[in-house]
Amino acid sequence: MLKVYYRICIDFIDKAKQNNRNWKFPFLMYISAFFSLIILSIYIIFVKSINYVPENNYPASDKLYAIFVFFIPALLINYFLIIYKNKYKILLEVYKPSGGKLIIRFVFFCIALMLLSIFL
Repeated sequence: MLKVYYRICIDFIDKAKQNNRNWKFPFLMYISAFFSLIILSIYIIFVKSINYVPENNYPASDKLYAIFVFFIPALLINYFLIIYKNKYKILLEVYKPSGGKLIIRFVFFCIALMLLSIFL
C-alpha cells in the first residue's frame, strides 16, 4: 500500500516540478486535500454505520473543525513521509513517474469515494 502511495506522490511531484519551481507547498496542499477527502469519507462511512447523529447534523460543517480533524493530519503525514529530510529525492530515483496517469486515477478515486460515502 505504501508503494502505491509513493508512486502517486512521485507522479504529483513530477507534475508539480514541471509547472513550478517552488513545488513543495502546492504539492503538499493538493495531496493533503485529496487525502483529507479520503479521511472524511471514512469518517462519514463510520458515522453512518453506527447510526450516530451529531448535534449539528454534520460536524465537518465547522471549517475550523474540518481543518484540524481532516486536513492537518493528512498534511503532517504527507510532510513526514515525503518532504522531511528530502526523502523525495530517494523516491524519485526508486519510482518512475507515470506522466500524470496516477494523479488522474487518484483524484477520481477520491471524488468517487466521497460521493459514494455521502449518497449511500
